[in-house]
Amino acid sequence: CLWCSDPLEHGEAVDGAGLERAGKLKLMAKTSEPERIYRACDSFLLPAHYETFGMTALEAMASGLPVAVTSHCGVAELLDNGANAIVVDDSRDPVELAAALERLADPKTAARLAAAGTQAARRQGWGATVDGYLALYERVHREKTLA
Repeated sequence: CLWCSDPLEHGEAVDGAGLERAGKLKLMAKTSEPERIYRACDSFLLPAHYETFGMTALEAMASGLPVAVTSHCGVAELLDNGANAIVVDDSRDPVELAAALERLADPKTAARLAAAGTQAARRQGWGATVDGYLALYERVHREKTLA
C-alpha cells in the first residue's frame, strides 16, 4: 500500500510498472484520516533520498506497522536499526531496499518491529519534542551564562 499526496503525479510511473494492476500497490489521494490508510497496509517503507524528518514513518509506527526508512531521513536518528525499525543506508540501492522489504514481510520480524516501533513512536509525541527543546534552551542559556 502506498499513500501519495498526489496520485496523479505518481500514477503514470506506477501504472507503467504494472504494480497497481497487479494489486501490489495502491495509490491513495490525500486524506484527513491517514490512520485508516495505515491500518490497510502490512508495512511501511520511506525510501527517501532526502527527508528532513519523516513524520509519516512515525505515524506508521504509531499505527502498529513495521517500518523501514533510509538513513537520509531525519527520523532515522531516533530509530534503533533492527530493534524498532529497519534503517537502509543507500536509498538508491534497489537490492538493499528489496532486502528491507523482505525483512518486513517476515511475520516474526514484522511483529517484533511493529511492537517496538509503536513504543518508540509513543515516546516521540509533541510533549517530548517540547521537553527536548526546553532542555536544549536551558542548556544553551546555562552555557552562555557561565561563559
